[in-house]
Amino acid sequence: MMSKHFSNSHDPSEIEDDLQVLMDGIINEEYVKLETGKDDLSSISYLTLTIDTWKQSVYDLHLFLPNLQHLALDGSIISSVRDLGIGLRFLQSLSLSGCGLIDIDGIGVLTGLKDLCLSDNTISDVTPLAMHENIQVSLIDNFFSFIHTDFLNSNLIFVDTHRI
Repeated sequence: MMSKHFSNSHDPSEIEDDLQVLMDGIINEEYVKLETGKDDLSSISYLTLTIDTWKQSVYDLHLFLPNLQHLALDGSIISSVRDLGIGLRFLQSLSLSGCGLIDIDGIGVLTGLKDLCLSDNTISDVTPLAMHENIQVSLIDNFFSFIHTDFLNSNLIFVDTHRI
């Protein structure tokens, strides 16, 4: 899909090709309609996608999925939680199981989260969750050397925290 490398040329046709490569990677309204089989995206509150953020962007999901509350991106390739952008701040549930995550920096902008699944990643630090209150976090099969005691006494609810 987006395996092409960008040119350093100032040739307008090559610049246009580079822009098309970028546009092809944006998960837009038409893509979601095809994936869900629904024309009215405003009624969708739950969405499951498998993406590769090296090639695809979900930055604009909030623009055409105004009622999205639950997003499952399990098995996706996500280099950073920041790749999800800031528009999904009203999500209540996010599942990023088996996404190859090594940290959760950037999770702080998703202030509406009540349920977060981070199973089967290699996350070793949960400090970025410090500002979330009353959130259930599943951390099955991650590798922790320790969880700071402040987190154990906070409003965070850790479930299934293996290998701590």
